[in-house]
Amino acid sequence: SSNVGISQISWRLTGEEFRDGLLNFGIAKPSGLDLSRDLPGQLKPLHLLNNKMHRANSSYGYGMLVTFAQLFKAYSAFNNDGVAVTPRIVDYLGDRKGKRYTLKPKMGNTQAVGKKAANQIHNILLEVVKRGTGVKAQYPGLEIGGKTGTAHIAKHGHYVREYHSSFYGFANDKQGNKYTIGVLVIKAKKYHKYFASQSAVPTFKNITKILVEQGYLKPDPKEMIQEDKESSFYGNKEKDVTASKPTTPAPTISTHKKEKIIKSKKVKKSTKPKKQSIKSLFNLKKKTKLKKKPKPKIDIQTSKKTTQKKPAKQKSANELFEDLF
Repeated sequence: SSNVGISQISWRLTGEEFRDGLLNFGIAKPSGLDLSRDLPGQLKPLHLLNNKMHRANSSYGYGMLVTFAQLFKAYSAFNNDGVAVTPRIVDYLGDRKGKRYTLKPKMGNTQAVGKKAANQIHNILLEVVKRGTGVKAQYPGLEIGGKTGTAHIAKHGHYVREYHSSFYGFANDKQGNKYTIGVLVIKAKKYHKYFASQSAVPTFKNITKILVEQGYLKPDPKEMIQEDKESSFYGNKEKDVTASKPTTPAPTISTHKKEKIIKSKKVKKSTKPKKQSIKSLFNLKKKTKLKKKPKPKIDIQTSKKTTQKKPAKQKSANELFEDLF
């Protein structure tokens, strides 16, 4: 997911082109689902989408209202050569006599995008499962693709710290069976479950597993065998190493013979090298603490004598008397 990347793509379009592209996928329109309250959702008006910032904000899912059925229908286009398939809950109605009554869909399928563009997105969604946030959705022998998403919940006109996590994608087999699957986790309680890779993706894989068990999807047996071989190769590697070791039991010796053998044995020095410490490996020796030499004592009196000038000669009594007068 790159908000910066998708924003730059939206800037290559005009506001009208951006809006019409979303309408082609069924956004801001009822999905045609055969249930009540099939809400249309909401997009920003055209005069706001003409602004680059509003267009960028809408390109990564903010500032709009979209239902689960609308996203489900939009993702089906990437698995059907660009055709958005209208979802249905009921296939037909039957009476007691076994007669079936098919329901007319509210709306037909629509060509949301061209075949080439749809196949490009199809391949990108495959990469998400191969090495992206959808890795946990992988199933051997099937073609799996999809995209994780986290929606910030808005209440009373502003976003709150609550999230919906989702994973929309597809599961196909080589026999032509194709299914679009959508998973929405509403307000995950635990923090790490906010991320779709930890909540919606494992649920997606469980749904795929059910489709396989009930025969709706048939994995390629060759790919399944190849995966089993790889897992068994890495899983049994340790067993092969241990199996090569001799497992014959040691011969038993009576107790009185044991004492004689122990006495006759000479203590041999072990040939195994002793474990060397880090200090010995790097020739590190303990630093010998240097004894502090006592500071030389300074005789204050002698120092004074050396610094002071030589005292003058003592004058005689006659000289002192002459100095006074």
